Amino acid sequence: MNLIPMPTLRFASVRAALILGLTTLTLGGCVSLHSIHEQRQLYIPHIPNAPLDIVTQNGSIEILQSDRRDVALIVDLHGHDHDRVSHAIIRADRLADDTLSVSVNWPGGFIKNDEGASFILDVPNAQGIEAHTSNGNIFITGLSGHANLTSSNGSVTVDRHDGSVFAQTGNGNIAAEHISSDIELFTTNGSLVITDVFGTVWGETSNGNIYASTTDGNEGPITLRTSNGRLDLDLGEGFMGILKAYNSNGKITVKDLDARLIQSTRNSTELQIGDSDQESRLETSNGSVRIRGTHTEPMGG
Repeated sequence: MNLIPMPTLRFASVRAALILGLTTLTLGGCVSLHSIHEQRQLYIPHIPNAPLDIVTQNGSIEILQSDRRDVALIVDLHGHDHDRVSHAIIRADRLADDTLSVSVNWPGGFIKNDEGASFILDVPNAQGIEAHTSNGNIFITGLSGHANLTSSNGSVTVDRHDGSVFAQTGNGNIAAEHISSDIELFTTNGSLVITDVFGTVWGETSNGNIYASTTDGNEGPITLRTSNGRLDLDLGEGFMGILKAYNSNGKITVKDLDARLIQSTRNSTELQIGDSDQESRLETSNGSVRIRGTHTEPMGG
C-alpha cells in the first residue's frame, strides 16, 4: 500500500497565507525557519495476530491494543521544507507472512537531519513486534509475541506484554511491566524499571538505577548490572538458585527473604535460595544493593 494523502493543511486564500507568514518566516516560499508538521491518517484492514514491523527516523513509535476492528495509523511528519514534507510517502504494506510493515519514503530516497516521522498505531492485536527508531521514544502495550524494540536516543516502555522482550536504547530509560516471558534490556544512560516479570531477566545500564520485581513462580535467573546506580530487587515466591551481589561503593542489604547465607564480605553477598544451582548476579560499581522477598514500589532518590 503506497499512499500519498493530501496534506492536512492548505491555504484557503492569499490572505490566509499572508497571515501565516506573519508567524512563520519562509525562505524561497517552501523552506521554513520553524518546523512544519503534517498529520496523516490511514486505516488498514486487520489480520488477526499478524506481526508488526515499524521503522522510522527522528520520531516516536506508539503501538496500542484497542477494541477497533481495523488498524488505525496516525503519522506526524515534520521538517523545514514544506515540499519535502508534503511529498513524503507513507508505506503500509502487507508482506508475504502477513506482517504489516510501516515506514516513510522521503523525497530523493534520503531523510534530512531536521526531518522525521512519528507513528501511533491502534491495533486489535499483534503477534510479534519490530519497532525501530533512530531518535525517539517507543511505547507498546497490550500486545504479544517477541518484541524487538530499539532506539538510538529515547525511552522505551513496554506494558502488559504476553511474550518476550528485547529493548535497547543509547540514551534513555527503559520500563517493562507485566511481562509474561524473558526480557533483555540495555541502555547506556538511563534507569531500568522491571515490574512483575515471569521469565529470565537480564538488564544493563552504564549510568542509572535499576529496580526489578518478579512474579510468584518465576524461578529466574536474574542478571542486573549498572556502573553507577542503585540496585533494588523484589523476588516473588518460587525464585531459586545462587544469588550473588557485588558492589564497590555502598551497602548490600537483604530483607524478608528465605535464604541461606553462603558468604558475605564488605562488597559482596552470596545467597542460596531453594535447591537450584543456577546463578543470578547483581552488580554495581557505585551504589547500594537491596534484595527483598516482599513486593514494594521502586525506592526514590
